[in-house]
Amino acid sequence: MGTEQSFYDFMLPIYAKLNIELVNNTIERTRVNNYPRTDKLMEHGLHRDHDYHVKTTLLFLNTCDGYTYFKEPDQKVYSVANTAVHFDSFFMHQSTTATNVNRRLTLQVNYGAF
Repeated sequence: MGTEQSFYDFMLPIYAKLNIELVNNTIERTRVNNYPRTDKLMEHGLHRDHDYHVKTTLLFLNTCDGYTYFKEPDQKVYSVANTAVHFDSFFMHQSTTATNVNRRLTLQVNYGAF
């Protein structure tokens, strides 16, 4: 796309659909996670996106057997295309690969403060 501004402009309607209000929130990070298919489901290890409280929206871009695991509550959220999960980026979580598609794709946005 060329510039940060054009990426931001591209993302504006997506932020709107995800109910991310840009007037009062700061986008910390936006990224696409591209996990290639593996023969066995692989977990990427528990982590926090930040060591402080920031909102996170994780949009699942395709349907597959991969998931995001949250330590508390002990819960797996499976990748179903065009669904999203909202959480505090300080919460311990982990992602996985997928075995039934060529790649697992998610869009992650960290923004604002709690």
